[in-house]
Amino acid sequence: MLSYRMHREPSTPRIALWRKLKRLGFGQISDGLVALPADARTREQLE
Repeated sequence: MLSYRMHREPSTPRIALWRKLKRLGFGQISDGLVALPADARTREQLE
């Protein structure tokens, strides 16, 4: 699980993070809370 908080404005950094998490295969639970696959690729990308 990953919990994050970002300002609404400007939206560009928030959208960029959302797109990167989507490429990693996350599952969105609610606004600012996502579940990520527990694999080596995901851990490497988060570091």
